[in-house]
Amino acid sequence: MTKIRLSGGTACSTAMLAAALLGLGGCGGGGSSATSTADTAAPQRSTEPVVTQIDGGTVQGTLLHTSHIEPGHTVSYFQFDETLQFAIETHTLEQTARVQPSSVTLAQMYADATGETAVPAALRAADAARERALANDAGPSEQAMAAAKTLSLPLPQREQIASSSACSSDVLQDNWSYYWFATNYCFPGGVTMVDSCKVNQVEYDGRSGNYAGFRVSKNFYWVQMEGDFLSKGLSEGFAFHSSDGPDGLRQLWSYAVEPRTVRSANFTAGKGWWFGAHGKSGCGHGHFGIRWSEPKIVTRPA
Repeated sequence: MTKIRLSGGTACSTAMLAAALLGLGGCGGGGSSATSTADTAAPQRSTEPVVTQIDGGTVQGTLLHTSHIEPGHTVSYFQFDETLQFAIETHTLEQTARVQPSSVTLAQMYADATGETAVPAALRAADAARERALANDAGPSEQAMAAAKTLSLPLPQREQIASSSACSSDVLQDNWSYYWFATNYCFPGGVTMVDSCKVNQVEYDGRSGNYAGFRVSKNFYWVQMEGDFLSKGLSEGFAFHSSDGPDGLRQLWSYAVEPRTVRSANFTAGKGWWFGAHGKSGCGHGHFGIRWSEPKIVTRPA
């Protein structure tokens, strides 16, 4: 069984990480104005990343805060360590994505989501910790970065989602809403703009040849929609740091994407982080988008 090395040196299997997969529940919150959960203190870099259960799966990171935009629409903010933090947004097709791929701090992501400038204390603390860490971080050596460009990573076995016999018809006669997804995420002038899109696919592996090296204030964005009305999809994200090598590969998230639902993950990282993602649809009605910030450095995992 393939295992993933966590930053604290502990190895755990992908099966263990995905064992908590649950059905997607309601997001709570009411009305059109955003509400928020209580804050959680930001962890230090020396703290081993926490496995947090969310609706439909698990995330590697401490949940700092959740904004409830309206019923069915949430944005949750996480910190993996002092230099890696992210937001996960969940919404339906009737709702509009809020968090922008260009946002590189939790405060910016919170402002995207809520329109508010009074940022929760936990998010401010995480942003401040990241700035301090980056100011003292020379980043990986040139040798480490050069080696990372040609790494053959022992990628963890992907979680499986079986092809479903309970697939819906094209109820709205719009090709399982692929054009809605493309308009919002793939075409110029959309709500967000990604580098690469795949629509009505069984699978999109954004890890094969698509790892990107990131610098200060740069980010990685992955969005996935399940167009089927009956069958759900699966989304997974992975990362490693140049100074860790292949033993440092981490699974950052593994969660379900419920029918007619969109889920995105927006990461902002320090120097030397590399990212990849994988999505799957049991009925072949999955829509996927990925965006890297520059400079984009490509390596081809085994």
